[in-house]
Amino acid sequence: MQGSRSRASVPVMAMLVLALGLSGAAAGQFTLPVLFGANNGQAGNMFDVVASNAITLKSFDLNLDGGTFDIEIWSVITDPTAMNPGSIIQTPTAGPSMGLRADTDMMQWNLEATVLGVVSNGFNNPTPLGPGVVNIPYAAGETKGIYITVVAATAINYTNGNNWGAPYASNGDLAVLEGFGSVYQFGGSFGNPIGGANSSRRWNGNIHYDNPNFMPGIGQAPQTGLAVLDINNSAEVNGLPVGAIDPSTMSPVNGPYFTDISQGTSISFHLEGTPGQPIILLAGPLLPAALVVPPQGQIDIGNGMFDPVSGFPLGIVLAANGTAPTFPDAFFVLDVNGEMDISLPVFSTFPLGILSTFQAVVFTGGPSVVAISNAVQVNIVP
Repeated sequence: MQGSRSRASVPVMAMLVLALGLSGAAAGQFTLPVLFGANNGQAGNMFDVVASNAITLKSFDLNLDGGTFDIEIWSVITDPTAMNPGSIIQTPTAGPSMGLRADTDMMQWNLEATVLGVVSNGFNNPTPLGPGVVNIPYAAGETKGIYITVVAATAINYTNGNNWGAPYASNGDLAVLEGFGSVYQFGGSFGNPIGGANSSRRWNGNIHYDNPNFMPGIGQAPQTGLAVLDINNSAEVNGLPVGAIDPSTMSPVNGPYFTDISQGTSISFHLEGTPGQPIILLAGPLLPAALVVPPQGQIDIGNGMFDPVSGFPLGIVLAANGTAPTFPDAFFVLDVNGEMDISLPVFSTFPLGILSTFQAVVFTGGPSVVAISNAVQVNIVP
C-alpha cells in the first residue's frame, strides 16, 4: 500500500468530522427462522441440523394445521461407527440396528419431549412449543437428526424440496438440511436421498437455541445501505462474516472485524452505502466505542487520548478522502449500485503484525450527512 495514504493531522480530522455533523447483547437464547411456506404435509418431519459452533437446541415453532395437538420431539442417538453418524440416514454397521437407516428404526432415536395440548396458530403461522421444552446439545461440527411429529394426526406442514441433504436455512451457528416427511410413528418417509425433483421435504418452523460461547461485540455494526466495510473477507470474534445477522437481535453482528492478509498479496476494500456518495476512510489503533455519535454510529479507533476541544479520539489518520481528486482518493466514491471495490498491493517488505484498523465515514446524501461503518483490523501474516 505504498503511496496509498494521504494523511491529515488529527485536529484537522476532528474539525472535518464535526463539520459533517458528528458530535457528541449478552449470550443467551437465539432463534434461527427457517421457513413458513408449506405446500405439503404429513404427521411429521425428519431433518438434520449441522452445528458450526457448540449449541443446545431448546425449542421450536411449528407450522401446524388448525387444532390442538400433542407433539413429540426425537433426536438421533449418534453411533460413531455407523455410516452417516448422527444423521437421519445413519446406518449402523454392527449391533441390533445393523443395516437399518435411522428414519425407519426407532431404536436409533431418543424421545426428547412430548408436548401436550399445543394449540395451533394456523397454517403457515408459527406455533411455539414454549421455552426450554428440549435440551439437545451439539458439539461444533456435529450433525444430529431431529424428528418432530404430531401424535396420531397428519397436521405438520412442510415444503417440497429438490436437493436432499442440502442446507436451506442457516446462520453462523447452525444449518438445517432438507430431509423427509414422515408417517407417525416411524411408519415411512417421503423424500429420497438419491435426489430428483421434489425428492426431499423442507421443515417449516423456527429453531430456538443457546450458544454459551457467543461473545457479543462492542464495536459498530455494519449499517446496511448506509456504511459497510469489508476487507479480505473479514470476520468478527465469533467467526461471523460482514453481513451476518446476530440471531439474538436479528440485526447485523457488532464489530470489530478482523482479517489476515499475506505478504505479497493484496488488500481489497469493499464498501457499501448510498449510491454516488464519497467515502472518508480512517485508520488507527483499534479502540472499540472510542466515541459514540448517534445516530451516525460510533468511532472504534484511537489511541486512548482525545482532542480537548472537539473530544474526538486522537491517533487517527486519514487513509483516503473520497472528496479529493487524487489517487487513491478519487476511487473512494460509491458507484450507482452503492458499492466500491479497490485493491492495493501488500508488498513482501510489509512488516508482520497489525497494519492498522480501518473504519469508513460514508456520506448519506440525507439529513444525517454521514454514517459510520464497522471497523476492520488488518493483520499482515507471512
